[in-house]
Amino acid sequence: MIYEISKEVHTALQVKGVPFPVVYGPERAPASVNETRVVIERDRRATDEFAAPMSPNLNPARFGVRWCAVQVWIYAQSTLPGAASYDHERVAEQLVDKTTIALTRVVRARRNQLRIASAQFLSREELELLGLEAWQGAVYQISCAITRSVDDTNWIGEKAAEATVGGAHGVTIAAGVISATGTTATGGALPSVETDL
Repeated sequence: MIYEISKEVHTALQVKGVPFPVVYGPERAPASVNETRVVIERDRRATDEFAAPMSPNLNPARFGVRWCAVQVWIYAQSTLPGAASYDHERVAEQLVDKTTIALTRVVRARRNQLRIASAQFLSREELELLGLEAWQGAVYQISCAITRSVDDTNWIGEKAAEATVGGAHGVTIAAGVISATGTTATGGALPSVETDL
């Protein structure tokens, strides 16, 4: 899911004229030290959180929501000759704003939720710890989480088959074990029924 979101964010930024790529991480090989870019990836050092479903869903049955830990890295470098730190930060600030808006819109369009836990520029010491001492620009890190519903589907994502009970004015239910009680059309008692559909 996060990979697909990264591709959609890339498209949204391209529509806005942002001239930098969005890639899904972790990057397989060290990127050019001169490439301004956005990297979106699962946060493999943080844990996901499980929560109760935010809204009821009968088919597929929704068992909960998983808040998937995500990292967004923004590598920004000014192309001005002799660029200073504030030049790199100016590029980063603009890219952070555009990326945050695009990510929020993509997540909302998918009917998911976004929660930002922290966002900051990395210090020179932090860059060295990450092996980025050669990077001459600014690096901005956003730690966030995106919801993913935990639904009861088959392996390829299909929900359970459905059946209509009660004719034209009946209800549609997911196939499985159902229970019903009530009266017949003529007013007689309908015994309790448990059926496998």
